[in-house]
Amino acid sequence: GNPFSALFFSCRVVFEFQSSTFLIVYERAQYVKEFLGHIFISWVSTIKSMSLSPEECIRLAPASICGSGDCNQSTCICSGSFTQSSELSLYLTELPSDDQNSGLVCDTVDNLITVLYVLALLSCIYAAYQHQIRVKTRKHCRRLLPVQSAYFCGFLLSLVRLIDSKRYLAQDAFFTALFALCWFFAHTSSLVFYNKFIVYQSKSSVVARLGLKSRIRIDLLISMQAIVQAVDAVFLVL
Repeated sequence: GNPFSALFFSCRVVFEFQSSTFLIVYERAQYVKEFLGHIFISWVSTIKSMSLSPEECIRLAPASICGSGDCNQSTCICSGSFTQSSELSLYLTELPSDDQNSGLVCDTVDNLITVLYVLALLSCIYAAYQHQIRVKTRKHCRRLLPVQSAYFCGFLLSLVRLIDSKRYLAQDAFFTALFALCWFFAHTSSLVFYNKFIVYQSKSSVVARLGLKSRIRIDLLISMQAIVQAVDAVFLVL
């Protein structure tokens, strides 16, 4: 074959592998950036809420005071189908009691959240079934284990939330653990399919026709991914 074509193809494949490794590291950096951003927003919101006088209601810009409700003596009175929820309310200095929602804005529609969790539950069942009916070998079954585990955790957390609507993320330990495991297994499954695709590309007929031997260090890529997974597992435990 043409030696220039062979050289171009080799450089292209190596570049794609190096780019994929960079994207994995960049993705982890984005997660850390987002996490630190949430901490900063929570700190700023806490300072602002502490500076409010007892007669004031909270306003989360750009929404109006109390969101979809009216302020009545430092308490938000919701209108329509909107309610109050302490889930992911980073502006709170402390969680309210069950019988008192003072300090919360009206930003939640319970019926809509219920519909979304029903859709999530049905989607997990359908996706898991579509994967399972295509399993032909034990090797294939082992490869699908992470993605099926993600669907199972997604099914469980949706079911738990539908049974008890007061199980909030970052407040209820069991629900939060299911949520974290769901995304952990989902990310792991994406790496499994990605590695399979990379191995296929390195052994493709194009490489064979050019008479090249694969110089791509797939083992290094998998090792880098293992380090990323280990870091994810540590954050998951924490």
